[in-house]
Formats: sequence, C-alpha cells, structure tokens
Amino acid sequence: MKTIKLSLFALMFISLYSCSKDESPNLNATMIVGEWNLSSFNYDGKTEVNYEDTNYTSNFSGVAENIDLTLTFNANNTFQSKGSYDVNLTIEGYSQIYPITGYTSSGDWSVDGNILKTTTNLAQMSEGEVGSGESVGDMIIQEITENRMVLTIDQVTKINESGFENIATISGEYVLTR
Repeated sequence: MKTIKLSLFALMFISLYSCSKDESPNLNATMIVGEWNLSSFNYDGKTEVNYEDTNYTSNFSGVAENIDLTLTFNANNTFQSKGSYDVNLTIEGYSQIYPITGYTSSGDWSVDGNILKTTTNLAQMSEGEVGSGESVGDMIIQEITENRMVLTIDQVTKINESGFENIATISGEYVLTR
C-alpha cells in the first residue's frame, strides 16, 4: 500500500512539474521584422486616483473595433504604428465608443527571450493625449508564426500632476496578422 501511495505521489509530482513549465514560442527576432496589421486589441484594469487622503478606484475594460492600424517593425530595431480604430470602453458598467483617428507612434524595439520591449506604446488605450508618466511593463510574445503574433501586456502607469496621483494597472492582448 505504501508503494502505491508513493507511486501515485511521484506520478502526481511529475505531472504537475511538467505542466507548470512555461513554454515560450520558438522565437527568432527576425520573425518580427515587417508590416503587421492589428487584428484585435482588448484590455482591462483599474485606475486608482489619490488626492489629499481621498482614494477613488474604478475598473475598466476596452475592446478595439473597426481596426485599421498597421505596425511596421524595421530591421534596424525601430518601429512605426499608424492608423485608426474605435475603443469600446466600459467603466463601472457604463460603455462608450471612443474613436482613435490619425494615430501614429514610433520608437525602438528589442527582444529579450520572449519579451518584446518598445520605447513607446504600440496603440493608445483611450481617447486623447497619452499623459506623461512612469510606465513599467513589457509585452510577452505568447505566439509567433510567419503570419500571426500574439502579445500580452501587464502594465502599471503612474502619473503625478497637480497633487493628484493616478495609478493605472492594465492587462491586455494584441493580436497581429500579416
């Protein structure tokens, strides 16, 4: 009986160990180079605003619709994104469509393991100007093939202005195709 219990324990340990390994995509940085079309973009998170010992927290989610945005990753490790899309933004149960038109962004990119690092955002999260602030977060390359790339983000942005501290925590996914 003791042998059976030990065997079952060993089998369970091996099963859990083999399932817990993170498999990163077979990545060659040159696979990223070229023009990609944003197929989908969705995110969710929360915003915390602190002002004079008063705190306010709200949850939000966004889904890109009517997408016409391209991203070009150049061999010299620069990138450009341009185009438009609508964001269906939901905050605490209230939804509204925000058009993002004439959007452009550019910067540098690099790959470290399965992490794609960019110096600026690939796509804007909401209407209006992106506020300046401390932004921490890289994109994890979840999947990459010749014609499809899936990137996930976990990002924290902190903005301090006029006595207000705003902390936005965002998780999301970009799906790009060629």
